Amino acid sequence: MNWLIDKLVMHQEYPEGGLPVVGKHGILRLDIATGEKISDSVNSPQHEGSFNSSLQIRCTGYSVTVSGNLS
Repeated sequence: MNWLIDKLVMHQEYPEGGLPVVGKHGILRLDIATGEKISDSVNSPQHEGSFNSSLQIRCTGYSVTVSGNLS
């Protein structure tokens, strides 16, 4: 039996935190009326491989997600 994996998504939560934040740019969302912080996030770098394979890695400090095309 042969298997072809076209897309893979893995996600793991770390409620205690302490993981490094991965990315070069961050986004901070504020409520303009109150100045209250709504959310923050970091961009997800894309890593290119051979034969059109690529992985996107996202680490927020509390969770890690890896997704991409491994073909």
